[in-house]
Amino acid sequence: MKQNMSFVSLENLDAEYFPANRVVAIKGSIKNISKSTLRGYITLYLRSSSGTVVGAYDLPVNEHRPFIDGESVSFDTAVNVSNTTNAYQVSVEFTKD
Repeated sequence: MKQNMSFVSLENLDAEYFPANRVVAIKGSIKNISKSTLRGYITLYLRSSSGTVVGAYDLPVNEHRPFIDGESVSFDTAVNVSNTTNAYQVSVEFTKD
């Protein structure tokens, strides 16, 4: 699992595939390590075994409310992958507003 976030630290990331529904359940948490208050969103990337992005989904962090330095916030979503092929990995990127 890849992480590219200079303002936050990825504390955990779990992804579980449910083949009957073609859904990936993704949950995790990030911690603000920026020394300032942040607000933003994460982009969840579904990647092929070679690392190529085969799907991307934006998800607001902390219901788009600010979170302070040192605070951890969770995310939890389900992604329908019926139209996505060859997804083997999940990575996360944080973008601040």
